[in-house]
Amino acid sequence: MNEIYKIVRKVTEPIIEAFGMELLKVEMLTKRKGKILRLYIDKEGGVSLNDCIKISRQINPVLDIENVIPGSYTLEVSSPGMDRPLTKEKDFLKYKGKKARIQIKEPIENRRNFQGKIVDVKEKVLVFGIEEGKIIEIPLFLIIKANLIPEF
Repeated sequence: MNEIYKIVRKVTEPIIEAFGMELLKVEMLTKRKGKILRLYIDKEGGVSLNDCIKISRQINPVLDIENVIPGSYTLEVSSPGMDRPLTKEKDFLKYKGKKARIQIKEPIENRRNFQGKIVDVKEKVLVFGIEEGKIIEIPLFLIIKANLIPEF
């Protein structure tokens, strides 16, 4: 699956960037009705429904021509939402001080799931504040999934 993600990113990223947007995340889901390829996009000031439609119309034929995804699938282009995914080092730096939920591959202190505040990123290591003011360091390569926690 990682190979498909890399190919999808390679094929779609230049198109998305040509419209002044950024590809945040690529997801492949399997549902009862079939496969869903979901792309999360963003831009300064946020993404509108029209942005998602425009990108979808540009990308869909390219993915079909390149035959990246075997079999049938549904393409969804989405904004990141309030619980936006954090996938790159720059995402963590941009949202320093914000609350996030992190899931990692290998346990740190016998845990794989953490909730807390993004303190910093130094040399590819996330400095993360968890409960009771404790700080842990998580190498970025260990992170499977990270999302902001909406604050109201």
